[in-house]
Amino acid sequence: MAPGNQFNSQAAKTTQEATTGKPLMATKHLPAVCAGLVMIGLLLGLGSCSKHGETPTITASNESTSPAPMVRERHTSEPTAAAATTPKKISKPRRTKATYVNQFYGVSFIYPKKYALKIGDQALLTWHGVQPVPTGFPKSGGVTVAAVVLPAELYSNTDLHSAFLSLNVNRNLTASECEQFVASERKTSETTKPSQVKLGSIQFSEMEGLDGGDERQADTKYYHVFRNEVCYEFALSVGTAREGEDEVTPQVDRTQVFQSLQKILATVQIKPVAAASAKAPVDSQNNEPTVSAPASVISSDKL
Repeated sequence: MAPGNQFNSQAAKTTQEATTGKPLMATKHLPAVCAGLVMIGLLLGLGSCSKHGETPTITASNESTSPAPMVRERHTSEPTAAAATTPKKISKPRRTKATYVNQFYGVSFIYPKKYALKIGDQALLTWHGVQPVPTGFPKSGGVTVAAVVLPAELYSNTDLHSAFLSLNVNRNLTASECEQFVASERKTSETTKPSQVKLGSIQFSEMEGLDGGDERQADTKYYHVFRNEVCYEFALSVGTAREGEDEVTPQVDRTQVFQSLQKILATVQIKPVAAASAKAPVDSQNNEPTVSAPASVISSDKL
């Protein structure tokens, strides 16, 4: 082909593409390019939205959930620290018993604090306010040292008039004489052979005597033991009173009252004392030099 004809042919092809509006190589793939751009744009938009959606979630979790445990820890730890530093109050047990100690005679016993302790002249108790309770010694020379009186309200609404334990001593007796007792008004012989009974740690000689009429009756149990060259006597007395033909007031259970007094007797302790004290002169008019230590609260619950 001649050069002139070739040039004309190329020019005509160019003119034909321009007039027909058909693109070149890039024009043929334009739809695919546009579709690719759209997809890229969608992917970028989704990525951007995803990032914007996660940011508030992270911020909310950092600000709202993290401080909460810190607040709870402060509230739960403060009471624990206060409890650790505050000492606990230890309640002391209530003492219900007291002890009587006589250092001169070396004798002591335990009794309930609600009972009344009498010492010296106040220990000279009477039956029905008429006569003192007699001792059970077979010879004169007995001295009343102390007494414990049961509260009347323990046996209210009964015919009980009085109930008490008396501590008497006598230095004018030998060991064999200390085992004997004076006869009561209802005994025919001058002395009565006692029985032997052990209460607590001490073996006692025991005798019981009834005195008074049917309406005003006193029942006393005597217990003797010889220690420190002294005859110790513990007299347990229960007195009742019924006026005339009183059949309304219930009779007190004497056995129960004596058991309450015997619980005190079972706590008696007698310790050795100096020989000089044991041979001190006796004054039957209750001026004997006795030493009565103050009653003190103890923790014993034997009674």
